[in-house]
Amino acid sequence: MVERTIVFAVLAATLVLFVTGRWRYDVVALLALLAVTIAGIVPAADAFTGFGHPAVVTVAAILVVSRGLQNSGVVDLIARLLGACGRPAHRTARRPDGPGHGDLGVHGRTPRTLNLRWRYGVNVLAVARQGARVRERLRDVHFRAGDIVLLQGRTEAMPEVLATLGCLPLAERGLRIGAPQRVLLAVGIFGAALAAVALRLLPVQVAFVAAGVGMILAGLLSLRDAYESIDGPVIILLGAMIPVGRALEATGGAETIAGALLALAAQRPPVATLALVLVGTMFLSDIINNAAAAVLMAPIAINVAAGLGVSADPFLMAVAIGASCAFLTPIGHQSNTLVMGPGGYRFGDYWRLGLPLEAVIVAVALPLLLQFWPLVAVK
Repeated sequence: MVERTIVFAVLAATLVLFVTGRWRYDVVALLALLAVTIAGIVPAADAFTGFGHPAVVTVAAILVVSRGLQNSGVVDLIARLLGACGRPAHRTARRPDGPGHGDLGVHGRTPRTLNLRWRYGVNVLAVARQGARVRERLRDVHFRAGDIVLLQGRTEAMPEVLATLGCLPLAERGLRIGAPQRVLLAVGIFGAALAAVALRLLPVQVAFVAAGVGMILAGLLSLRDAYESIDGPVIILLGAMIPVGRALEATGGAETIAGALLALAAQRPPVATLALVLVGTMFLSDIINNAAAAVLMAPIAINVAAGLGVSADPFLMAVAIGASCAFLTPIGHQSNTLVMGPGGYRFGDYWRLGLPLEAVIVAVALPLLLQFWPLVAVK
């Protein structure tokens, strides 16, 4: 009981720190891991086993493979094909060190306040300051003299836009289109990895590690590129939070949450109970591994259906859907974590889109569940 209370307290504090963003998410995750380890809930020998978890290995391998695809020109080729209709140009511009001709007061303002997209038809893709890339959200970056800004817009409009903004054009960023042989080789390696996973010849983590090694041996990326492509904070976030999620299961915390859900369900009509099972599974999958959430919720769903005297099919399908909808946190699924670093997202950004998305899923899933798997009475 005490251990369960400690785990709940650690998780609550961790979520608050994640959302507020006072400390970086990898530091918060390590603090949570240290807390449950020092409390004796997670054995010291198992504290860092999360870094060898298949999800963590998969994320690291995919980042390496993505760099290989980028170096070969596959990513830029796709970007050019997608942008062919708009013919976008990528220009690097620099804010001069003093006020320039046509400067409309860009200094100290942000892309959001300047409304660059709607007023000038350009997108800010990146900002560099004193030789380092600015990692905060681009829409909130306050421009300073000397900043290097990567802009995307129509080729014919770019000179006028730069003059209006008082920026000095440095260079047009040509998209890197690799040699056909390199593109085909990269696509072949990546496709082979996907095929091995789809045909169940190899686990996903093994297949993508093999693809990453294959790209290194084929010369599509160097060892330095491979190591630099791995986003350290993201790996630490995943590796540290996996043992914390296991602690929630081991102490019976996940069962407590599921039991509370079962108690609530007993006092409500079957449709409301089905919605509770769906939402409860979504909540669990945002904190622990989605497979573990499904394993925990499936027997509860069966017991709830038996208590109501109805078929278990809609309840089990609700568990399956809920376990696949971990949109509120970056730790719910490795796909969420993959985009965190490149997108410059914070922990609190996920629920802003994830909460409305989950509400839409619940609103759509419930009628469809009742249509295809009706709540028929069973004896």
